[in-house]
Amino acid sequence: VSRSGAEQNLSFSSARLAELTQLQLSEGVDTDQELQNLLILEQSYAANARVIQAADAMLETVTRL
Repeated sequence: VSRSGAEQNLSFSSARLAELTQLQLSEGVDTDQELQNLLILEQSYAANARVIQAADAMLETVTRL
Protein backbone atom coordinates (compact mmCIF):
# COMPACT_ATOMS: atom_id res chain seq x y z
CA VAL A 1 0.00 0.00 0.00
CA SER A 2 2.74 2.42 0.91
CA ARG A 3 4.73 1.76 -2.25
CA SER A 4 1.67 2.13 -4.45
CA GLY A 5 0.79 5.42 -2.80
CA ALA A 6 4.35 6.67 -3.22
CA GLU A 7 4.31 5.74 -6.90
CA GLN A 8 1.02 7.59 -7.38
CA ASN A 9 2.43 10.65 -5.64
CA LEU A 10 5.54 10.51 -7.80
CA SER A 11 3.49 10.15 -10.97
CA PHE A 12 1.23 13.04 -9.96
CA SER A 13 4.19 15.24 -9.04
CA SER A 14 5.98 14.49 -12.31
CA ALA A 15 2.88 15.31 -14.35
CA ARG A 16 2.32 18.49 -12.35
CA LEU A 17 5.93 19.60 -12.83
CA ALA A 18 5.73 19.00 -16.58
CA GLU A 19 2.46 20.94 -16.84
CA LEU A 20 3.72 23.87 -14.75
CA THR A 21 6.95 24.01 -16.73
CA GLN A 22 4.99 24.08 -19.98
CA LEU A 23 2.70 26.79 -18.62
CA GLN A 24 5.63 28.91 -17.49
CA LEU A 25 7.36 28.58 -20.87
CA SER A 26 4.20 29.51 -22.75
CA GLU A 27 3.47 32.59 -20.65
CA GLY A 28 6.90 33.63 -19.39
CA VAL A 29 9.79 35.49 -20.95
CA ASP A 30 12.52 33.45 -22.61
CA THR A 31 15.55 35.18 -21.12
CA ASP A 32 17.99 33.32 -23.37
CA GLN A 33 16.19 34.56 -26.48
CA GLU A 34 15.92 38.08 -25.08
CA LEU A 35 19.65 38.20 -24.32
CA GLN A 36 20.43 36.92 -27.80
CA ASN A 37 18.21 39.64 -29.30
CA LEU A 38 19.95 42.25 -27.14
CA LEU A 39 23.40 41.12 -28.32
CA ILE A 40 22.28 41.23 -31.96
CA LEU A 41 20.89 44.73 -31.42
CA GLU A 42 24.14 45.84 -29.77
CA GLN A 43 26.22 44.49 -32.67
CA SER A 44 23.95 46.19 -35.21
CA TYR A 45 24.20 49.49 -33.36
CA ALA A 46 28.01 49.23 -33.32
CA ALA A 47 28.09 48.42 -37.04
CA ASN A 48 25.85 51.41 -37.82
CA ALA A 49 28.07 53.65 -35.75
CA ARG A 50 31.12 52.54 -37.78
CA VAL A 51 29.25 53.23 -41.05
CA ILE A 52 28.37 56.73 -39.86
CA GLN A 53 31.98 57.35 -38.81
CA ALA A 54 33.23 56.20 -42.23
CA ALA A 55 30.70 58.43 -44.03
CA ASP A 56 31.71 61.35 -41.84
CA ALA A 57 35.38 60.76 -42.63
CA MET A 58 34.62 60.64 -46.37
CA LEU A 59 32.62 63.86 -46.22
CA GLU A 60 35.40 65.49 -44.26
CA THR A 61 37.91 64.42 -46.91
CA VAL A 62 35.71 65.72 -49.74
CA THR A 63 35.25 69.11 -48.10
CA ARG A 64 39.02 69.48 -47.65
CA LEU A 65 39.60 69.04 -51.42
